[in-house]
Amino acid sequence: MAASAFNVSGNWYKGNLHTHTTISDGTLAPADLVKLYRDMKYDFLAITDHRIYGIHEDLSSRELLLLPGVELDVRAPDDEAFCHHIVGLGLPGANRFEHGHQFQYPADMTVHEIIQELREGGNLCIYAHPAWSHVRHEVLDALDGLFGLEIYNHGCEVESLCGYSDNW
Repeated sequence: MAASAFNVSGNWYKGNLHTHTTISDGTLAPADLVKLYRDMKYDFLAITDHRIYGIHEDLSSRELLLLPGVELDVRAPDDEAFCHHIVGLGLPGANRFEHGHQFQYPADMTVHEIIQELREGGNLCIYAHPAWSHVRHEVLDALDGLFGLEIYNHGCEVESLCGYSDNW
């Protein structure tokens, strides 16, 4: 019997913290997307449409927990990355963004300011698809306020063969 590197007494959960619907550039409406993930036996899902905050409590259930969220993007200086995309996930009792809130910000807003805005709004911040964004390691290391890093993005892998962030 192979030894596990993980605590075997805990629970395992399957989820996706970064997905889009027809509200932005996805292919399924929120209810259809939730049904798809529920049918695939996912435990949690964050709908993170571009620049439009989503709170889909009406679609959440005991079988599939829906987390509030959004994906924000900013241009990056050429020496940093192609661009920066940050997923914000609302914390229970702390999130201050309403469902449908549209984020509008100046073109020169920085990734640091995006992270600050999301955190001040009660959200955890995850750097999305770093391989696709071509972000330099030292730039990512210098970003304060990140909770996590997306390690796999299926859309980026299928479209551009850069969905794995295995060098991080």
